[in-house]
Amino acid sequence: VKRRGPRSRTGRATRPGNIAVLMIGSEANPLTAPASAEAIHAVESSLGELGYSMTLGQVRENNRLPSGVDRGEIDGLILHGNAPGRELADRLRRFPVVWIMSPRAASGYWGDRVVTDNAAVGQLAAEYLVDRGHRHVAFLYLETNHLGYPVRADGFSQAASEAGIACDIVRDAESTGMNASDFGTARDSINGLVDRLVALPQRPTGLFVPRAQATPMVFEA
Repeated sequence: VKRRGPRSRTGRATRPGNIAVLMIGSEANPLTAPASAEAIHAVESSLGELGYSMTLGQVRENNRLPSGVDRGEIDGLILHGNAPGRELADRLRRFPVVWIMSPRAASGYWGDRVVTDNAAVGQLAAEYLVDRGHRHVAFLYLETNHLGYPVRADGFSQAASEAGIACDIVRDAESTGMNASDFGTARDSINGLVDRLVALPQRPTGLFVPRAQATPMVFEA
């Protein structure tokens, strides 16, 4: 038995048809964003099992939408990435919306959200390092304005404490965030964090980098 879908602002029930998945300033490249790619693949598989078709589109700086979305020929939106500007948001608000993996900021989002279990992410990272014999670990706090990172840091620190090992949270209080696509700025931010890491009185041997795209730059630093 299929449940009736969510209602849009017009009161029309969503019918089994076409759902658009929009990547707003993000991507689902298996090489650079494997978690996002896996999530989009899972969405496509689940929609197929429910009898829905899926339109996948990327929304870049020109705010151009797939033609079907622009004409209103969809039943709902699944959004991934950055909160859009007001003009684009107004164009998208006419549809039922669910955001996935987008807890980056407190404002700019609407609709429902399906987010990562950030506490479990931190716990698993700590357990992984503990299982490999590390007795002193650190969390590299890349973005102070990312809503998920405080929870990951807490989960990581708590799991380390329960295992009886030392844990440092390395952060730059003056930095609000990094843009992984702006390699120059991101590299400067990461270099500063790594400087703080290596200056610790007791240097950690295990490191949790909570953003996959930043890992190569951390190794470089």
